Amino acid sequence: RHIRRHTGDQPFQCNQTGCQRKFSDSSELRIHIRTHTGKRPYKCHESGCEKSFTRVGDLKRHNKFILVKNLLFVQ
Repeated sequence: RHIRRHTGDQPFQCNQTGCQRKFSDSSELRIHIRTHTGKRPYKCHESGCEKSFTRVGDLKRHNKFILVKNLLFVQ
């Protein structure tokens, strides 16, 4: 899997009509498919926040932003 990143081999292709995207990793394809399905499984649990994300890393970044915002607000 790691070698494909260096060789440019992209054996995992999106099967959605009209989409030509290819990926070197099956997990990247799985995440990409969420752009077609609208699935956003990672939801913010902050009170009053309705945001959700396709990638766990995006949720973590969002949570850090909320933490910093709350720390600045408290001071």
